[in-house]
Amino acid sequence: MRNVKIFGEVPENFKKFESVKFEPVAQWHFVDNCEHASKIDDDEAPSFTAQVPLENLEAFQEEMYSINDGEEKVAFEMPLIQLNEGRSTGAGGRFGTRQHALNGLGISVDPDAGDDIGIVILDAGINRDYIKSIAGPGRYGGGWTNQPPATSTVGRFVDPHMRAADVHGNMIVRNVLSIAPKATIYDAPILPPKVYSLPDFSADVVGALRAIRRVIRNRAGNPRFPQHKHWILVNAWAVATSFAATGQPRSYVDNRDNKINKNVIRLADMDNVDVVFAAGNAGIFQPDPFSGPYDRGHGHSIWGANGLEEVFTIGAIRTDGISIGKSSQGPSLTSLTTSGKGANQKPDLCTPSWFGENYDPSILNTGTSASCGIFAGLLAQVRTATPGTASAVVKADMISGAKGDGEWRAQTGYGVPA
Repeated sequence: MRNVKIFGEVPENFKKFESVKFEPVAQWHFVDNCEHASKIDDDEAPSFTAQVPLENLEAFQEEMYSINDGEEKVAFEMPLIQLNEGRSTGAGGRFGTRQHALNGLGISVDPDAGDDIGIVILDAGINRDYIKSIAGPGRYGGGWTNQPPATSTVGRFVDPHMRAADVHGNMIVRNVLSIAPKATIYDAPILPPKVYSLPDFSADVVGALRAIRRVIRNRAGNPRFPQHKHWILVNAWAVATSFAATGQPRSYVDNRDNKINKNVIRLADMDNVDVVFAAGNAGIFQPDPFSGPYDRGHGHSIWGANGLEEVFTIGAIRTDGISIGKSSQGPSLTSLTTSGKGANQKPDLCTPSWFGENYDPSILNTGTSASCGIFAGLLAQVRTATPGTASAVVKADMISGAKGDGEWRAQTGYGVPA
């Protein structure tokens, strides 16, 4: 008998399907840079995961929606992937160095850029010792986890089969700090490393987003919570295949009312928060091999939260400005916009990727993950001077000032931020 894993909120008056066993989602904690763990109080309905027999799934779902007057309370696991290429050069090789990437952006690094900006890396995990080795002390601030023991999980990610520099989350951090060297980095490990079909991901990411929002919202009342003037959330993951969501109401792929999407929007709507997503690596040329056959190329490769109009969605170009065919191409879905009308012009902008480090060309920065980190660094530089400006205003300013002809293109958005 095939079961389908689900997650959601348990209604108080839920009586049917009592044979379904509900497993509560683990409690989230914030761990500061001194390794003090604080439990995050969650005043929303408790979440669960459960296994539902496939033949009961439709009836189970209808019952849950009926009890909750149609409000989204249940969603389905989606296969997702990290958006780097590791050490692979399958996208066509390495194109220049970090210095070439910075030259292409036309920027000089301000040593104070990112001051008092918190950067949250929602990924498989980062390593605080690696951050110290490349940026010195004071750049690691702590993070969030629902895995015990909390103090041994946050900022301690190690892959015994990889150099620290090749770890996905560490690569993103390296790109952020290369442009915003005074930013403070936070860890939110939500992706199991090297796993492409991610069980429990939906429940974990919703829990993480809730916990992050509570720390930011309640920081004034807790001296152990960080007090930054602005926050940037960096997400370098995407849907591998939308096929699993076909026909599902309020699916992550295409509906703003999905639980993940709603929590992303809540954060993006906060006055002092920006949310950045990578466009994805499912472009028409050499798409990620894990992307589904219907999830590649123009209009078929930017799904879910990556396509929400409230977030910054970032594609990839080479260091010489040439577009990379592996980068996912828009537009995204109209249903992910507030109006539900017109074209959803994603990606918004693009930044360099697929380049090596100046000091070691074997250390690669690849995928739209690297682009996402580069953009987050640029955004932190902007936010150092404009922490209170609304995200929509900052996005509009960056788009209007981008290097290009002012026209949106499916592969590169409005161009490179100036």
